Formats: sequence, C-alpha cells, structure tokens
Amino acid sequence: MTAFYWAIEYLVSFIEALMSFVFCGVFLNKRKELDFKYPVVISLGYALLLVLLGMIKLFSAVNTAVNFIILAAILFLYFHSKPLKTLITLVSYYGVVFITDLVTAAFTSSFSGTTISELFSTFSVGRVITSLTSKAILIVICLTFYRVGRKKNANNTKAHAIFSLFSVSLLLVSVMLYFGYSKNNSGQTNFTLSFFFIVILMLIVAVYLVVTYFFDSQQKQQEFELAKQQSQMLERSLKEQENTFSLWRKSVHDYKNTVLALDAMIKNGDTDKLSEYLEQEKQSFLHRAEYIHTGNMTVDTVINTKFAVAAENGIAFTVNAAMPEKCVVSDIHLASVIGNLIDNAIEAEEKENKPYIDIQISTAQSFLIIKIVNKCSAPPESTETSKSDKAHHGIGLKSVANTVKEYNGDFELTFENDQAIAKVLIPNE
Repeated sequence: MTAFYWAIEYLVSFIEALMSFVFCGVFLNKRKELDFKYPVVISLGYALLLVLLGMIKLFSAVNTAVNFIILAAILFLYFHSKPLKTLITLVSYYGVVFITDLVTAAFTSSFSGTTISELFSTFSVGRVITSLTSKAILIVICLTFYRVGRKKNANNTKAHAIFSLFSVSLLLVSVMLYFGYSKNNSGQTNFTLSFFFIVILMLIVAVYLVVTYFFDSQQKQQEFELAKQQSQMLERSLKEQENTFSLWRKSVHDYKNTVLALDAMIKNGDTDKLSEYLEQEKQSFLHRAEYIHTGNMTVDTVINTKFAVAAENGIAFTVNAAMPEKCVVSDIHLASVIGNLIDNAIEAEEKENKPYIDIQISTAQSFLIIKIVNKCSAPPESTETSKSDKAHHGIGLKSVANTVKEYNGDFELTFENDQAIAKVLIPNE
C-alpha cells in the first residue's frame, strides 16, 4: 500500500511541475506555443526529486523552500526570463496551487472527519482523493490561463504585476487562515473554510481575466489609433506622389512644346529669337530641380516626392545622399523612416522664417547613416507633439524609433545652433 501512496505522490508532483511550465509560460514565454517535449522530461525528473525529499519528511517548510528554489531555477533557465519576474510569477503559481489544495482539503476534511493538517502530513485515502482532485482542478485552471493568455496577450507587464500582487495577497490570507484553523476538526469550520477558499480561487481567476481583458482592450485601441494615423499618412503620401506625377506630366508637355518651338525657329532661320529663347530656358533651368538619385529607387521616390511638397511651401531643400548597393533595411522601412523624418521637418518649418531642410544619407564603417537637419529657432521643451490632438500626432517619430530598434540601430533628435537634427544609425552588415 505504501508503494501505491508514493506512486500517487509521484504523479501529483509531476502534474504540479508540468503545470508550472504551462502557467508561468503565459507570463514568461514570448512564443505563442509552448513546446511540451522538454517540460515533460524535466517534470519527470523534478517529480522524482520531490518524492525523494518527501521520503525524508512528507510535508515540511524546508522541503517547500527547497522545491521552490529548484523550480525557480529551472523556469529561469528554461524561459531565459528575468530572475525577479520569474520569482513573482512562480509565487503567483504557488498561490493558485496552495489555494486549490486548501479547497479540496477543506471539503475532504468536512466529510472524512480528519483535520486539514493531517491530510497534508500523513498518508491516507483522504490524502489520495484530495491530491488527485486538487491537481485535476489545477490542470483546468492552468490550461484556462494558457488559452486565455495566448488570445489576450497576457505578457503585458502591468497586467502581470497587478495579477501577481493580487494573487500573492490572497495567498498570504489563505496561509493565515490555514494555520489558524487547520487543526480545528469542526465540520462547520471546514465547510466555511472550503467555501472561502473557493471564493478566493474564483477571485484569482476573475482578476486575471479582467486585468488581461482591460490591457488587451487598451492595446487594441492603441493599435487602432496607430492604424488610423498610418492610413492618414499613406493618403497624404499618395496625394504627394500624384502631385509629383502631375508635375512630371506637365514637364513632358512643356518639353514637347519646347521642341516644336525650337523646330519652328530653326526652319524659319530666326536665330535671334532662338538665342533669346535658349537664354530664357537656361535661366529657368538654373532654378529647376534635378531629379535626385540616391542609388535606391524607393528612397529616390520618397525624397523627390517630399521635395515637391517642400518646394510648394517655399522650403529650401538640399540633398546629399548615396545609398549602399546592399542595405539590410527593407524598402518599406526605408520609406517609413525617411518619409516620417522629412514630414516631421516640413511640419516644423511651417512657422520658420527662411526655412530649409538638409538631407544627408551615407555609409561609414558598415553603418547606414541618415541625417536630416531643419531650421529650429525655438527648440521645444519636449520632443512630443505640441498639437492639442496628441492621440493622432507624434506617431511619426515613434514609428521611426520602433523601426530603427528592430534593426538594432540608434535614433536621436537633438536641438543645437537653431537647428533640429534627426540622426539614424543602423548597422548595415
């Protein structure tokens, strides 16, 4: 019979260890799916260790502390998470485990006539029933957390902190009640405790669901605002490109007329008019912008489109750009970074006298360097937008920072000598 009890203890320990991976994976695992292959193997070994420690003394504070430290180390190494976050998450898990054990123990105690303390410290049929029932409930709870966590982005730091604080608080309350009433063999007391522990367990699950739902809703709202802003930026960019192509079509039309006029003058032998016309065209040509070539068609399109916008707003626009033949940054991200930075500069020049924008793109020591300078006679106190509708502005610079971060680069915006200097540095290896 003793072998049977130890087999049950091994099964229960295995379930408890495996469920720790499931529960903690919601908060510590950045992947959507948990690979159960290694957790199962680790849990089998860990369960054997727990049984060996249990043979020394079935239930003791020392065993509990040793088990906690070993499991914390295993989870830390497996998930590659921060030590403090691992500890807080594991404490939250043990809060769920402890309260689940108390719920089933209080119920079993009410019907078996034994105390809660005896169920935890001695082998008996009541202990077997309590352990198996408790772990069945634990499996349901952990799988619920796992499924909900995958759908609702439970890795949110604030949600994790709030849930952990709440569950740890309830754990402390449960521990106080356990040590206060565990030796009391009153059926009424055990029934009251079981009801109270059920309420605590329901509160833990409810708080988790509410907190994750709240932060998930917040994130969706932010994503919606970002998508809306990006849509507005795309619409504006399309209009700018349309204006550029309109100018190009007008230039082609003007060129055709020019060729016809020159042909007529030559045929008529009117050299004086031809000379005068060419002089006018030469002077006009000096004030026209050449098509800017950087070595990258996407960057060319963005810069030339923004140049047309700057010209319409009377902004002096100078470009010294040479893109590398091979660039680690995708064309979409290049368009986003350069376009947003130039848009930000154009917006800043609206209130400047004699506005200008200078664009420099180069490579140095395997780094892609993008530098955009514009006049800024009154540097802002904050880099955040000064517009009242902050929810729909300031997205551009945040987008640039996030994109640059994806490529392990650096982005800084500084103000000096009446200039705003936006600089991007990205490893191009």
